[in-house]
Amino acid sequence: MIIFLAGGLLLNNKLFDAAREPAEIKVPLYFFAGTGVISFYMFILSLLRIKFDVLLISLPFILYLLLNIRLISSFKFPSFKRPDIRLSIMLISFAVLALICAVMLLDGLVSPIFSKDAFAMWFMKAKMIFLERRIPFEIFKQPFYAYSSPEYPQLAPLNLAWISICLAQWNDILLRMFFIVQYILFIPFLYTSLKRYTSRDMSALGCLLLMANKQVLGYAANGYLDLMLGMFAAISTIYLVRWMEDQDRSSLLISAFFMGCAAFTKNDGIALFVALSAALALFLALSRRKINPRTALSGFFTFIAAAGIMFVPYQAVSSAYHISSHMIKDLNIIAATFANMGRAPHIAGHFLYQLYLNTYSWQYFWIFITIFLIVGWRRLRGTNFKFILIFLFLALALYFEVYMLTVAENLTSSFHRLLIGLAPTASFLAFSVAPRKEGQR
Repeated sequence: MIIFLAGGLLLNNKLFDAAREPAEIKVPLYFFAGTGVISFYMFILSLLRIKFDVLLISLPFILYLLLNIRLISSFKFPSFKRPDIRLSIMLISFAVLALICAVMLLDGLVSPIFSKDAFAMWFMKAKMIFLERRIPFEIFKQPFYAYSSPEYPQLAPLNLAWISICLAQWNDILLRMFFIVQYILFIPFLYTSLKRYTSRDMSALGCLLLMANKQVLGYAANGYLDLMLGMFAAISTIYLVRWMEDQDRSSLLISAFFMGCAAFTKNDGIALFVALSAALALFLALSRRKINPRTALSGFFTFIAAAGIMFVPYQAVSSAYHISSHMIKDLNIIAATFANMGRAPHIAGHFLYQLYLNTYSWQYFWIFITIFLIVGWRRLRGTNFKFILIFLFLALALYFEVYMLTVAENLTSSFHRLLIGLAPTASFLAFSVAPRKEGQR
């Protein structure tokens, strides 16, 4: 509940102004934003050497709510119209998704996290934070801890530790529900976001193609953070497109905040931050006749600064403690890139394999995405959606470069998961530009 409250209090102030959004958008936004707020607050407490406590973490948000009692009105439940029960793509899609969510919830109540990488990289950190009641940086920097990617940010471990502190115990089964709730909440957010640009049927189909995909389902609640990263990135991208449409400052700040959350979730999010920043810079350069130069510069640096607040402090502290990656062996990027140029064909081939030939994992997801983009090309190139496509290509280019620098075996063990971080944004893009019949709702 505190996670929802923290996110709601952040997004309902005048800077973010999310109170105007429909409930299908607000409720997911509150939860996702709350995970960022809670984790960042706990990080600050760790820097101040203050040990975590339920009252200490909850009290500021509760007091803020009581002192601004008018904000309670923004937590109204939505009023639902009688649903259209006629057989349609939308009804079938949501019936399938509802069944998936029900099965996932039941499984989450009886089955704990069992992936060794999820334990090593995220749950072990969370348990150490829970036991220590702080982030134990001095332990993370020890050589024996290198396998657990100690340089990775702490958004998820801090949230898992917070839930455990509230429960007053460590419970591997209940902690899995954290990931399941995220999965379920993202469905109405994506559907409602798509409905701004396309029909209800196409919006529901876009949700089904993404959320029922085998690869996405496999990583939705197994303790990995790739889907969580992808959902943060998609929220950020969706609101950046909205800012491109009307230059509403609140949309820009929401976009920046969630991209900062993505970079505070995994280091892969930093690549997404760089790619989206570059896409934004290109948009501003091409729109100089429509957007005042001062507004453009202000918007760009606001995005960089607001996102950076969320993840740069942890990167600085991690560097101060000499916590570094065991994957990247060469720091001379240009020299290492040329030295490893022989890897390029293999990396490119693996990229294409995962995107279009690995039907066992991805089924036909990326093939359908490509088809929808081709069919909707006329609408795509004539709108700001083309900058989402540029963002996706830039992200892939940055991932390509990272694989040129990292140990060779990292490619086959991780790229299929990196694509999960791009899949929500790709699904939003493909179905937003999908053609629809005249008058179709």
